[in-house]
Amino acid sequence: EAADRAVALAAAWHLDPDLLVPHAGDSATTAAARQQLAQTYAALHAAVDAYDAARTEATKAAARADAAAKALVAARAAATKAAADYERERALFVSAIDQGYVSSSVGALGMILSADTDEDLVTGMVVLEQLSSTQSNVVVDAEKARKRLEWATVAVGNADLAARTELAAARTALAAA
Repeated sequence: EAADRAVALAAAWHLDPDLLVPHAGDSATTAAARQQLAQTYAALHAAVDAYDAARTEATKAAARADAAAKALVAARAAATKAAADYERERALFVSAIDQGYVSSSVGALGMILSADTDEDLVTGMVVLEQLSSTQSNVVVDAEKARKRLEWATVAVGNADLAARTELAAARTALAAA
């Protein structure tokens, strides 16, 4: 903070331009001093401009680092949701498979041989078809959840790398300022 005040004071300070030009009655020492003063004044402006540019870059880098950190938080939240979705779909898949083994252990052939009436046969075949369709849907949903989890995991890795890169850039820019 004190350094910022010193830079602000230096930036606000203006030299009387009359001190920078040679005058008719100047001695060689005074003329050399005026020349040295002009060079120092120009160097001061260059230093203040460089400081302003570095400070601006540091501020931008800090904003990029903040955005990258927020993206990382969002990616982690998406990965957590994808993991929960995957677990839910996997549990449903396991449940459907278990139910299929329990309810249809005799299979289609057993259904044909054990049906007492045509209506029992049709009802049993419809149940088997619906169970098969449900199992198929569960498998597809579980696979989609697995893929979403993979993508979310990759996104977390990418966001983490971006956040670390932007943070390093912000620290470098801040150190330069």
